[in-house]
Amino acid sequence: METLKIVLAMLALVLIGFIGGFVTHRHLAIERIHQSTRHPGAGIERHLERIIQPDDAQREQLQPIFEKWRNSMRTVHKAHMKQRSEKVDSMFLEMKPLLNPTQLERTEAAIERHRERAGKGRPPHPPPPRHRREQ
Repeated sequence: METLKIVLAMLALVLIGFIGGFVTHRHLAIERIHQSTRHPGAGIERHLERIIQPDDAQREQLQPIFEKWRNSMRTVHKAHMKQRSEKVDSMFLEMKPLLNPTQLERTEAAIERHRERAGKGRPPHPPPPRHRREQ
């Protein structure tokens, strides 16, 4: 009986660890996705800084380059989103004859909610934080 309790306790701990790891990984993955969609172009800057690991002088020299290309990346992102929206509209038009009234209503409502959120626009992105040496 004592062995059974120990085995059950160990299985419970393993299960708790697995669930905790899954939930944590899911949260981090979702946060990374949301962060990259909120700041298109800024993610590549952080990624490159992690790879390059510039010193303070290099970071100052890299900032104007990042700033120069940030707007270009943003423009590409906006064009992509517009093109994607047009594709979704075309797909919906093709699907429309196949949907029943309830499905049609739900789909139109979902598309409208998406457009409302997208139409609000976003404030301009702040520049990435400047790294300072800890003293």
